[in-house]
Amino acid sequence: MRIKTIKIEELKYNAFQTRISGIEVDNEFSELANSIRENGLLQPIIIDIDNTIISGYRRVAACKL
Repeated sequence: MRIKTIKIEELKYNAFQTRISGIEVDNEFSELANSIRENGLLQPIIIDIDNTIISGYRRVAACKL
């Protein structure tokens, strides 16, 4: 396992991601975005060697929000 920091613009969405159809801005998602804004991103985003998101699609979308 290797930890690295990359720019959010460098992340690529996985074409097979079931949530790719769109994030519904609901109360839970708004709470996630507010939490990240106040506390930072506390759980890691898991990506592959090509910077494709494997885990953490909602966290990335909330960060962009």
